[in-house]
Amino acid sequence: MTVEQIELRKILSQMLADNGINRETLKDMVNEVLDEKVEKAIRQVISESNITGIVNGKIDKISRRVIEDEVTNKVRRVLNCTSLRINCREPEPHAFGRYMSWCERTGHEVTAQSYQEFLHREDIANMFADAI
Repeated sequence: MTVEQIELRKILSQMLADNGINRETLKDMVNEVLDEKVEKAIRQVISESNITGIVNGKIDKISRRVIEDEVTNKVRRVLNCTSLRINCREPEPHAFGRYMSWCERTGHEVTAQSYQEFLHREDIANMFADAI
């Protein structure tokens, strides 16, 4: 460092000290600014993205896989077989959301059995709606 740089550093350090700013307060200030910037960036990304669609898609994919595994395991136990492949039918886009609401409304647990009951009830309701 040159003599001028050392002098400038001393002057700046003294100015900061006169205003009650030291390394710790600087670190806190930087952390606060970074937190604000990160939060602002995240909020902007969320507002520009279809978060609901992304979350619903992930929930649908995971729930379908869990239901397939659950049904496969139960059928394997009942039929005593080792090789079995079960594919869930493709639900309409909002079926899982209606299923979750139905579980909350009726107090049913989220299980493969209650999902089948929900689908059965929807099928019956659809048959009556088509008949009318």
